[in-house]
Amino acid sequence: MKKTIILIVGLGVAILLTAVVLVSTLLAPKFKEWFGKEESTYDYSYSMVPTATTPVIPQDTESWIDINAIAGDLATATDTDTSSTSVTLAPIVVGTEGGSNITSIVYVDQNGNIIDPNQFNNNKTTTQIENDNAFDDTVPTSDDNSAFSEYVITPAGVITDYLGSSTVVMIPSRIQGITVKGIGKDCFEGKSIKGVQIPETVCVIEAGAFRNCNKLETVVFKDEKVSVNIGNSAFKGCTKLKNINLPVTPEIGLSAFESCTSLKSLDIKAGTKNIGQYCFAYCESLTSLTIRDDKAKFNGITTFQGCNLSKLIVYCELDSDVEFTMKQYNINTSPITG
Repeated sequence: MKKTIILIVGLGVAILLTAVVLVSTLLAPKFKEWFGKEESTYDYSYSMVPTATTPVIPQDTESWIDINAIAGDLATATDTDTSSTSVTLAPIVVGTEGGSNITSIVYVDQNGNIIDPNQFNNNKTTTQIENDNAFDDTVPTSDDNSAFSEYVITPAGVITDYLGSSTVVMIPSRIQGITVKGIGKDCFEGKSIKGVQIPETVCVIEAGAFRNCNKLETVVFKDEKVSVNIGNSAFKGCTKLKNINLPVTPEIGLSAFESCTSLKSLDIKAGTKNIGQYCFAYCESLTSLTIRDDKAKFNGITTFQGCNLSKLIVYCELDSDVEFTMKQYNINTSPITG
């Protein structure tokens, strides 16, 4: 009897559990509808990792218009004083093929304009605007305050090279704290300068200093009373040289003005003791030469080789050694009147 009861109870429990499972299966969608939405499938494991910010790299289509826009923004943020010559260095990131990038540095003025870096010297200031006008007294006598010098100078004060690009060169009397005493050998040779002003501190122009400067038209010595020796071939081949106000020149070297084919007149002051061979050779336009020192010596007719002697007149003191020498070479002379 007991076994029969246990069997009946067990069967009843099994039937009940089966009914519960069946009802749960059939009513599950309704339970979701009644009690809530479907569970999210978001993977919360990512919330354990900090979110990384990926930098935006401009594509290969980055243009100068974009860079100018960036430069304009940078310029707006700078000092608005338009009198300043300072510039802002703007790093611009430009995309390159393969996903890498490079950093370019551009110079930006205060108006937002990108400037060619070649227009700036090492002190990041604008270079002096080229001046083709006549020389004046406003030229600074020293470049001591400049971080970058256009000249190479020795401790003895001799300029050995010119690094600038101006066509009108006004040499200061002091460079980097050193008094300029000489223009060195071949210093300006072949350079495209049209005019040069030489300070009163210079006492020597060495060999070939301005040789073959075939655009040089004007040479101005700031003080004509100083004594300056002019070396061999100092101005040789300056085919456009027309104007030069020589100071006192004790020595004028061999071929100093040879082939200065545009030179028409020259005034050599008292104090000149020696004029070298070929000094005025092939100066085809030379018609007037004033020699104020009656003791000046020439080294033969070769001094005037290739000149048009029929048109050349040498102005000198009457009955002087110079007049005697010129007559020996059948060169026309005339007395100095002024």
